[in-house]
Amino acid sequence: MEERARIAAAREAMEEVELEVAAEDMAWFSHWTPPNLGNRRFITWFFAARAPAGVVTIDDGEIKESQWLSPTDALAKHRSGDIEIVPPTYVTLHYLSAYSSVDEALTALEAVEPRHYATRIGASGDDLVAMWAGDAGYESGEADTEGARHRLRMKEGGWILEDSGAISS
Repeated sequence: MEERARIAAAREAMEEVELEVAAEDMAWFSHWTPPNLGNRRFITWFFAARAPAGVVTIDDGEIKESQWLSPTDALAKHRSGDIEIVPPTYVTLHYLSAYSSVDEALTALEAVEPRHYATRIGASGDDLVAMWAGDAGYESGEADTEGARHRLRMKEGGWILEDSGAISS
């Protein structure tokens, strides 16, 4: 299954932005299963690779505009309301922001087992909370359960990733 996901990721890079990325050069670091909240769910594999030389040419289909941003800059733009980010991308950018270079990130990602996220949504007051295995409220879906945290709290004024080490990063 991983090999097919790699091939699909390489194909998508070519179709969506006209960049040729070799499937074997990608570091697989996470797998996301969204909550079962509708008719369609898109299970997603996240890979990292060095961007090849070339010009990004967006397809104007699924992608309408693009810009190169560091993880830190992308999170700042999200906080200011300049860009929208979905929870898997937010979590990914949060963890990637710990690395100071592409080389450092790729070395680290290639050395660890991919993380698997099967999302459960709960609420705490007015906040939506995406929870993953290792979170005290994950099994029950009760976001106010006390204990370990492995969640994204989606607050009106900004999102907060809480990871108390229930799952090593």
